[in-house]
Amino acid sequence: RVKSLLRSDLDRKIFSHSFWILCGNVTSKFALLLATIVMARYMGNEEYGQFGIIKSTILMFAMFAGLELGMTATKYIAQYLDHDNNKIERIIGLSNLFAITLSLIISGAVYFYSAAIAIQIAAPQLTYEIKISSFILFFSSINGIQTGILNGLQRFKEVSLINAFAGILSALLLILSAIYGNLDTVVLAFGANFIILFLLNYLVLRKYFYKVFKINIFSVSNFKEIEVLWKFSLPAIFAGMMVGP
Repeated sequence: RVKSLLRSDLDRKIFSHSFWILCGNVTSKFALLLATIVMARYMGNEEYGQFGIIKSTILMFAMFAGLELGMTATKYIAQYLDHDNNKIERIIGLSNLFAITLSLIISGAVYFYSAAIAIQIAAPQLTYEIKISSFILFFSSINGIQTGILNGLQRFKEVSLINAFAGILSALLLILSAIYGNLDTVVLAFGANFIILFLLNYLVLRKYFYKVFKINIFSVSNFKEIEVLWKFSLPAIFAGMMVGP
């Protein structure tokens, strides 16, 4: 009977988590789908195609900047949440340090080599827009680790609501920028989505994570967990490299 009750409780948790994840993803993706339909109508084929090039370029570089550290945060927070807070603090501190450092390096490289990247993708006229997108990379990478922490804490409802709200607001900004602006404003609107996610994630993390865990990204003791990056994060990024680029 005890096993049956435990299994029933586990099933309810799984259903609840799955429900919130599904709702958030469906709402966000549907809002952005409607936005792309409107954008394609008002921007025209050429500008919309250019936006697609910029978007795919940003997302590819974001994968390298993130180094799958969000997945690392999810795994180790869930694994040690109930019995080793110090280990969690070290892993998250180290993950944040690497995420910020790599994001700054890759964002800077994209900014300074924007002209070369534009030529490489056969769109030299997009140099300025690629420079703008370099700032988006930083927030995209940080969002990944923020979401990873929330998933490790099993705050799926909050993640879902954040994604839904940010998706709807981003869709509205994209539509308005496509109707009243140009390609530059559309790229800025696309980047605003990542900034909105960053701010909302931070507010939720401050309530559920930073009040409990004291994270110091510059602590030398964090490097006790360096093997985590080699044993988990590095294989994860190699797996992503097989598909992303």
